Amino acid sequence: MIDTPGNRPDQAGFLERLLPRRRFAVLRQNKKLVFFIFCMGSFLALLGFATHNAIETALKQVLAEYLNAVLEADVAALQMWFEEEEQEVRRWAAHPAVVERVAALSMLATDRTTTSDTLLADSAQQELRRFLSLIHEDENHVGFQVYDRTGLILAAHDDPPVGRRLNGEGMALLGKVFEKGPFVSHPLHTGSHVSGQVVDVNRPVMLSLAAVETDDEQPIGAIALLINPEQEFTRIISIARVGATGNTYAFNRNGVILSDSRFEEQLKEIGLLPNTNQSQSILNLEIRDPGGDLTRGFQPDGLPAARPLTAMAASATSGQNGYNLEGYRDFRGVPVLGAWRWLPDYDLGLAAEVSIQEALDAIRPLTYSFRILFWLLVLVMLGILVTNAIISRLRRDIRASQRIDKYTLERKIGGGGMGEVYLARHALLRRATAIKLLHTDQSDTTTLERFEREVQLTSQLAHPNTIEIYDHGVTDEGIFYYVMEYLHGITLARLLELQGEVPPDRVIHILRQVCGSLREAHAHQLIHRDIKPLNIMLCDLGGEPDFVKVLDFGLVKELAIDGEPAVTSTNVINGTPLYIAPERLRDPTRVDARTDIYSLGVVAFNLLTAQELFEGATAMELSQATLASPVPRPSSVAQQPIPAQLDELVVRCLAKNPDDRPQRVDQIIDELEQLRLEHPWSRAAAVEWWQRHADQIDPAPGDPEAQADPREVDTGARTLPVMQQGRPAVGVERP
Repeated sequence: MIDTPGNRPDQAGFLERLLPRRRFAVLRQNKKLVFFIFCMGSFLALLGFATHNAIETALKQVLAEYLNAVLEADVAALQMWFEEEEQEVRRWAAHPAVVERVAALSMLATDRTTTSDTLLADSAQQELRRFLSLIHEDENHVGFQVYDRTGLILAAHDDPPVGRRLNGEGMALLGKVFEKGPFVSHPLHTGSHVSGQVVDVNRPVMLSLAAVETDDEQPIGAIALLINPEQEFTRIISIARVGATGNTYAFNRNGVILSDSRFEEQLKEIGLLPNTNQSQSILNLEIRDPGGDLTRGFQPDGLPAARPLTAMAASATSGQNGYNLEGYRDFRGVPVLGAWRWLPDYDLGLAAEVSIQEALDAIRPLTYSFRILFWLLVLVMLGILVTNAIISRLRRDIRASQRIDKYTLERKIGGGGMGEVYLARHALLRRATAIKLLHTDQSDTTTLERFEREVQLTSQLAHPNTIEIYDHGVTDEGIFYYVMEYLHGITLARLLELQGEVPPDRVIHILRQVCGSLREAHAHQLIHRDIKPLNIMLCDLGGEPDFVKVLDFGLVKELAIDGEPAVTSTNVINGTPLYIAPERLRDPTRVDARTDIYSLGVVAFNLLTAQELFEGATAMELSQATLASPVPRPSSVAQQPIPAQLDELVVRCLAKNPDDRPQRVDQIIDELEQLRLEHPWSRAAAVEWWQRHADQIDPAPGDPEAQADPREVDTGARTLPVMQQGRPAVGVERP
């Protein structure tokens, strides 16, 4: 029975003996004052909140109008710039000197013997370069290229592209100019439109194209003026940036930035751009929401390409114009306000953003004033309610001294989906124990019978490498519990964090002890079903370092007898996906000793390589890999040498077909004994390791259910974590 304060008839008298009666009387007399202060504080808080919101809304509306005005000015300036560039390239394309020399080069290109050297040596090439050298006189233009109708590059301001052909991207631009007339392309990486040319991702370029036509208006090719987008294009967009955090930029339909960002250096610091002098935003940055503020140290999950577009980019790339006054995260994860426009004629978008913090600076003094008043009221209320706080603390102390049967609960050390784990001591022996209590929603009759049977089965195990069950029962409230030994040490998962790859001689030492525990369980017709690093502890037990304990036999299954189903069987897969044998993924009821042997092989692979056997973002991907992917040899993955016999043993344990694995744990033990003679792990080496890592061994006590990855897979009547990372089952604490 749990001894709770509510079950104690003398509790009120106990409290009144601890606290003077006058203190209770004062509290009763101040109830009206407390209520008045509460009401007044609530009224002032609501009034301040409403006033603050009204001012904030008005300020945001003014800011939205300003951002829209900035965008309208940017759109008008950008349209004018595009028109000027189109007119300029049209003038160059129509100039008689250009037409004459393009025609000459086009005629020369029709000869099949013509090569790039032929084109470069032709006088028309040199004359074109001299004539078009005027293009280089302004910083906006960086060169030119001339193409024939087939995509052959006839001439250019430099030698490498001459004689090459446009690739698919380049031919699309050429086809567009012949069909629709002069236009300016989006920025693209230098050389990315030319077959066989080295692409420079740090030198973006825009092409201003126009067709070159003869007197009868028949196109014989096209000319492209190469524009540096970091100059006028970016200047036009960024000239009206707002304040110190305002940012205006262009982007394409895929959410890729087409102009420079004002945060180039910051983007390098937070890892969105390579930290080199040449890296830049143009074409190298996508407008995706990282899920948190990267400038404040947030670490997102997954690859950048898997993140969603920001709220602004998602709206704009769907062809919508708008603004957002509620706030959203930009590509750095910084909360911002913004407005945007989509320009269908140019198939690009423009955005203007400013951080919420800067936008609301104007009302910050008012915010601080209301906060000061609010906290003054809180302090007054706290002064009156201090007596209540003292009483509450005493009540918490009373509740903390709960008892279950002969055990006093000291503190909670873990908990999860199935129950909670407490550190407890035997009332007479004063021995530290761990008590696990099932949650009340797990306490129906069927579940209680199943868990009681599993605990009874587990308690039959006496092997020193198996965690010991001391007791179990059901409280008067119907809560099932069981008592087990309290261990000091680390799980193999923590060992991998500290050391990485574990030396083969130590792995052999660990596996031999795990096999000893499993051999006894299998002899009792019990299958563990959840062998994994989190359920295997390495202890410094009674002066014996590297003593192994196998934990959490809560998923054990008694083998069916004469074809009858086991009591604990359910129509679900119990266990952790990375360690589930392939046959169980196909048929959850197919469980025997070989399923534990497969899981043991995965653990051995983890220890030897410090890597997972298979990689997958979801339970489905992990299951598919387990069923179909070939098993890698530890020796092909590990950085350390692995004995051939141990390497082969692990591979056989991981066989997809259970008939190809060792059929009994005894077979594995025999091989490990032989390996241990050849590769002994000495007690001195173990002692030295524990002494060297004494300061690092600090496992957080708890149940593995509390450490589960939040992703879960629903396999039927029971939901299991996809992957567990962290620390051990049962109460675990550093010595």
